[in-house]
Amino acid sequence: VASLQAVGLKNNTSAYLRTQANVLAGDIFDSMRANRPNAVNGDYEIEIGTAATSGTSVAELDLRQWKTNLANLLPAGDGAVDCVAEECTVTVQWRDAQQDGSLGTETISVVTRL
Repeated sequence: VASLQAVGLKNNTSAYLRTQANVLAGDIFDSMRANRPNAVNGDYEIEIGTAATSGTSVAELDLRQWKTNLANLLPAGDGAVDCVAEECTVTVQWRDAQQDGSLGTETISVVTRL
């Protein structure tokens, strides 16, 4: 019974983190849609492992807040934005327990048209 509870708890935690990742992907899409001309211009493009710049433009502020939220809400959370014309891909990654009990990197990618 204890083993069953432990597996259930781990799966619930993984589902929660996946949900958070999807919400955070949607969050940056909402920011990009609110600032669409700059998003289409490539101002939101950023890679995993890259810190948001310390500028004061709306895009820079949005990216800095998004990267901060990723780091605070997901274990080792990070993200990337890549746009080609009006089609953008947001990738979110974080650390999560694997089936064998080890830690691994989980990744989701969401594509939308602005």
